[in-house]
Amino acid sequence: MAQTEKNSLQHKQSQQPTWRPSELAVSTEQVQKAAEPKLKSLGFSWDRDVEDVHPIAGSFMPFFMKTFPNPHKLVYVTSIPEPTQLLHFLRLSLESWPIFRSIAVEPDGSTPLVVILRPTPHYFDRAISIHGEEVADEKGLMELPTAGNHAASELPRDLMFRITIAKVVKSSTAGFVLMANHAIIDAHTIISWCHDVVSLIAKGSMLPRVPYRSFADIYEAYSTSLPAKAAAGYHKKRLEGIGRMSHALWPPMKNDNALARYMPLQIFWTHLRPMLQLTRTPSTGKTAKEAIEGGGYCNAQYTHTSHFPDLPSLHSKHGIRISNVFKTAVSLYNIQKTGASHAIFVMPLSGRDWPFLDQSLAAFLPSAWNIAGPTLTSVLEVVKIDWEETVEQLLRRLDTEQRQLNRYQHIPPGFENQLSPKDRAVWLLGHRQYFNWQPNQTGAQKTGPADAIMRLILDRDFKVDAKNDAFAWECGLDDEQNVRVRIWYSPYSFSEKEVVATVQEMLDIAKWLCNASNWAEKVPKRRNRSVVVDGQKKPTAT
Repeated sequence: MAQTEKNSLQHKQSQQPTWRPSELAVSTEQVQKAAEPKLKSLGFSWDRDVEDVHPIAGSFMPFFMKTFPNPHKLVYVTSIPEPTQLLHFLRLSLESWPIFRSIAVEPDGSTPLVVILRPTPHYFDRAISIHGEEVADEKGLMELPTAGNHAASELPRDLMFRITIAKVVKSSTAGFVLMANHAIIDAHTIISWCHDVVSLIAKGSMLPRVPYRSFADIYEAYSTSLPAKAAAGYHKKRLEGIGRMSHALWPPMKNDNALARYMPLQIFWTHLRPMLQLTRTPSTGKTAKEAIEGGGYCNAQYTHTSHFPDLPSLHSKHGIRISNVFKTAVSLYNIQKTGASHAIFVMPLSGRDWPFLDQSLAAFLPSAWNIAGPTLTSVLEVVKIDWEETVEQLLRRLDTEQRQLNRYQHIPPGFENQLSPKDRAVWLLGHRQYFNWQPNQTGAQKTGPADAIMRLILDRDFKVDAKNDAFAWECGLDDEQNVRVRIWYSPYSFSEKEVVATVQEMLDIAKWLCNASNWAEKVPKRRNRSVVVDGQKKPTAT
């Protein structure tokens, strides 16, 4: 270990915890009581290893719960020749990313808290390991039995972020695989961390980051402020009446056990369950519950890249954001399947601003884009399709509405409790479909020397312990003319052929929208309620 790194680690180990119990709603003793069993099981102690304790921002609280840990597995191949050299750079990077060095605890009477561990050799011995044998390629890395690769129900009792390093035969360099809980990462967080690793490899240094704790503290402190109440009021008004729109929900529900645990029973039985379509999946003949109990994966993925020659001119010439075109395409796909006039789905937003703060105050703070941790937030989109609008009017209206949503992207925790029981039921069911526009995943490859990170595979392989028949559209640019679409779906609700047909239909709509010569036309009313399966059209339930 380099002397400078050794001194830094020794200095951090000697520091006292930086957190102040008065900032939390629970006492020091309560936090320690909740944390010690996990710390002990991992070989840590409260007095020696805890550096800090702070809240987690509202949007990520559900990911800390034992019923929904949602681990992500990511693989990287680097240009570093030896695993021991790569270990050195990864250790240095984690010194400046405290949120990665964490476990989650839930003291009685408290929301989830993050317990940060000191970046000591004792910690790194448990968080980062070197695999004793070489692997053939990146697929071999993905298959490594990583230290964090447990069944989902076990992950919350483990470290939130673990890495296994191995020598890769194909590249003659070192690569690594990490397992991270979604509670501590989002797409921008991972890309920023990759930039830091590349910078350390290239220059031996990295730019300072804004601690995630600053963001979490502001979220917590201002969650009952007037701006926070204004945000809650905006979303409440926007979602009033969605209880009458259950016919706009897509995809069809396959089982009702997935969501029952997240709602009060009275709401579930009275308002939600009658909306569900409890059917067996045609492609497998099994319900999701039967398939999960049989040991199968609950999530599968399909990835497709498509060429869009008109993309570069959309924003530069017409002022239309590319993400808005694909959100519109997903909305039109929905209404063609349901026959409704609205599309309902969740859209994650970056959250890269300071929550609930007036811009005049936020101007004195560092850029939120430099926060070392996740700021992602999610809003339920209720997209209205007006058949009298032209395509250009639709695109520009949805762009204006999106900017308003971005203004109120941070929402106080528990705001949904202000909704009527029926509206809340549809709000919950709407979370079964996601549209996520992701930043360019190749950004880390273009920082520092070429091939500092030779390949970045954002390929998450995980199990969940909740019944799941959700459908997630994950879209982003590979380059200025190529769009990557990755679909997360349950193989017990959709066959792969159904997913392929679904993606192609959405992309056909997107390409039609991208062609400015179509913008003077009225929004198309075609309502295709069928998909192609095994060469035959089959109806889709609505």
